Amino acid sequence: MRKGKVKWVDKYQDIPEGMEPTRDDLALVDTETGRIYAIKGKTRIEDLEHEFGHVALGHSNKNPRNPNQYIREELEAELYAYQRVGRPKHITGYLRRLLYDLCEYEYKVSKQRGIKIIEKELFFLPVPREWEDDFYKVKKEVR
Repeated sequence: MRKGKVKWVDKYQDIPEGMEPTRDDLALVDTETGRIYAIKGKTRIEDLEHEFGHVALGHSNKNPRNPNQYIREELEAELYAYQRVGRPKHITGYLRRLLYDLCEYEYKVSKQRGIKIIEKELFFLPVPREWEDDFYKVKKEVR
C-alpha cells in the first residue's frame, strides 16, 4: 500500500513555508508527515510518484545532508517513479538541475566533483540505458 497523501495547491507559493519550494518544483513532500504538495494543472504523475518514492523509501528531508546522500535519495526517488509508471524516460534536464544544486545552490562543490558524485550514485542503481546516455550528455557539457 502506498504511503503519503496528496494536497493539491493552486501555485507553488501555496506550499507551506519551510519547505522551500522553487518555481521548478511541481511537487514536494514533507517526509515527517508524508504529505505531498502538488500543483493543480502542472504536477505530472511521474512528479507525484517521485515524491511517493521519497516516502516509501524512508528518505528524510532534514538538512544538512551530505551531497552523496542528497543525490542518492533523489535518484532513488526518480527510479521509483520510473519503475511505477515508466517515466521519466529521459532525465537530462533533471541531472542538470541536480548538478546545479550541488555546485551553485546547496553544496558549492566544483562541477567536476558534482559530476563524480552523480556518476557514482547513478551507476550504483539499476537505471535504464537512456539515463546512462543522458548522464554522458551532461558530463560532456561540463568539460
